[in-house]
Amino acid sequence: MQRGDSEVNLQKLAELIRLSSVETDTDTESVEFYFLPAYRRVNQIAETNVSLEKIVRTQDNGNIITEAISKIGKILGADLILTDLRAGITELSAPFLFDSRVLKYYVTSTSMQSVCGIHVMK
Repeated sequence: MQRGDSEVNLQKLAELIRLSSVETDTDTESVEFYFLPAYRRVNQIAETNVSLEKIVRTQDNGNIITEAISKIGKILGADLILTDLRAGITELSAPFLFDSRVLKYYVTSTSMQSVCGIHVMK
């Protein structure tokens, strides 16, 4: 895929995401939220054989996922992008956890496994 093609695809994706925005009023302003789906087809919900190689099909850029999400956020005019890495430290969350440009906030439960996992990330 040519670089221009990927930019066009990101633009199309941003427009689709814009269609499912949710607007909420706060005390001071109206805020619009966009949600990027975690899957494209319903049968993907139960798939457990996902690997990073299936997601990132290029060796040229290990940060392609974080860069694509950042570009979509810019197209949408987002002030902030929050990504739920509910799966924890896995090959799927690696692009977010190891990209030094991504600011990380760790939110966890108080279970021993979760607390130990947070300490590993420090």
